[in-house]
Amino acid sequence: MINDIFRALTQLYPYVSLIAILLVVVYDRKQMSIDLGGMAKFIGLLTLIMTIKLSLWDGSTGAINTFGVTLSHLKWVFLEDSFYIMIPFYINKKIDSPLIRFSVWTFFSGMFMSGHLYQGLFFATITLFYPYFISLKYSKKTTFATVMACHFMFDSFQIIMVKLHNLMSYV
Repeated sequence: MINDIFRALTQLYPYVSLIAILLVVVYDRKQMSIDLGGMAKFIGLLTLIMTIKLSLWDGSTGAINTFGVTLSHLKWVFLEDSFYIMIPFYINKKIDSPLIRFSVWTFFSGMFMSGHLYQGLFFATITLFYPYFISLKYSKKTTFATVMACHFMFDSFQIIMVKLHNLMSYV
C-alpha cells in the first residue's frame, strides 16, 4: 500500500512541478529572468564545490553516480527546483509560524535528499542542505531562473567531470 502511494506521488511529481513553474511565470514573472551577475558569482562557488567533490571522490561510481546520464536527464533539474524550492517558498510566504516554516523546509529538504541517495549517504546528506541554504538564499538574492540555470550548470559539470575521469582512466 505504501509503495502504491509512493508510486502515485512519483508519477504526479512532474505535473505538480510544471504547474508550479507556470504559476510563478504568471504571478511572479521577475523570478523567471536569469541574473548574469548571479551566474558569474555561482561559477566561483561551482569551482569550490567541484574541487571539494574531486578531493573526496575515490573514483567509484557510488559517490558521483552520473555514469549513463545524458543531457536529456538534465531536464529534471528544472522540475527539481520548481518542486523543492518554489513550492515551499510560496507556501512559507503565507505562514507566520517559524516552526511550521522550518518544518516545511525540513520536509522538502528531506525529500530532496532521499532522491539523491544513489550518490551515497555522504553526498546525499550534503544535498539535504541544498534547498534551503543554497537555492532559497540564492534565489532571494537573484531569481529562481538563475538558481535553475546554476543547478543545470552544476549537474552538467559533474557529468563532464565523470566522463573526463573515465577517459583519463583509459590513458
